[in-house]
Amino acid sequence: PYTTLFRSRFIHDNLAQAAYAIGSDKALSTTRLHFGQRLLEDLADSDTSNVPVDVVNNINFGLDAVADPKLRLAYAELNLRAGQEARHESAYRDALNYFRAGVKWALEPAWQSDHRLMFDLYSETFESEYLNGNPAAANALFESLQSHAESRHELAGIVYTKILLLTGADRGDEAVEIGVNALRTLGMRITAHPSRAQVLGELLLARLQTAFRSPDRLAQSTFSEDKTLKARSEEHTSEL
Repeated sequence: PYTTLFRSRFIHDNLAQAAYAIGSDKALSTTRLHFGQRLLEDLADSDTSNVPVDVVNNINFGLDAVADPKLRLAYAELNLRAGQEARHESAYRDALNYFRAGVKWALEPAWQSDHRLMFDLYSETFESEYLNGNPAAANALFESLQSHAESRHELAGIVYTKILLLTGADRGDEAVEIGVNALRTLGMRITAHPSRAQVLGELLLARLQTAFRSPDRLAQSTFSEDKTLKARSEEHTSEL
């Protein structure tokens, strides 16, 4: 509501003046954290799914002052949402800063307590690092995502993203290598440079497996039950 937002802005402006009057960096960080938390409390009875960036920015000053794992995870989620909103507005550098802050807020044990949030946060940061020209940081996040992936679907998703990023950067050979290695991890034996005979053999096998099957029968096949393949198919369909 307008009244709540006006009150929050009033509190923010007055506390900001008080905070900047404090000489110590530590005291400044603590003060900004506290009024960021106060602003967040004011939003508790309204819509917290779209927290203003002023709130997130102030809370981020307290990165070293919060020990509670639940609070840290909540603030990591705030940064994830802020980063996604910034990316939606094409503010890619701001998006990266929020995603990085989210990763810093989220401690390693959070992979066990909230795997979904951690995977989403690391995935967004991985893609954002790559798009902002930081391949080393992106590769480190990719390795972490690989090691924490709990399903074929999760693994396929991050590999697919990296293949798209590498292809867009005109690094086709690396994209092929990543794809081949991922398929081997999933139990599929494939070579990056198949011979003509291998290609023809795979085409023949596919033809035999689908011969005399109606679309309805194919939809009910084991192939169609693979969650990873279904997810990839749905993504491709939505992009058309």
